[in-house]
Amino acid sequence: MRRASAAEGTGPDPLTVAGVAIQPALGVPEISASTREIPLFLPIFPTLAAEPTKLRLEVLREGQPVADVSPTVPAPEPNGEIAWIGGLPAASLPPGRYEIVATVRQGVESAEARAAFEITSATSAAAEAIRPK
Repeated sequence: MRRASAAEGTGPDPLTVAGVAIQPALGVPEISASTREIPLFLPIFPTLAAEPTKLRLEVLREGQPVADVSPTVPAPEPNGEIAWIGGLPAASLPPGRYEIVATVRQGVESAEARAAFEITSATSAAAEAIRPK
């Protein structure tokens, strides 16, 4: 996810979740090293089973785990879907390419999604911002 902000307007919009407008990132997102949190949006489609839905987020660098968190998953919406919006702390991640592995479990069922991102040094991000286009 590139950005999340307060949603405006009234009609149904698939990029508006719980009053938050989601702006997806295309390609491999580049995140400045000065960014404190990596914004994430994960749609979850639980089964009808009674078991709770659990989420695990793992951050890998060159295939090796560097962070692992299990955030709380909200209750499903009336339509049965869960829109998880959150973030991962980025301050401790040095510049480089990373992968987030999101694993959702509910009883014996599980699903996994992966997304890549790159942390860029603050100086290269500043240089890019002032580069003529």
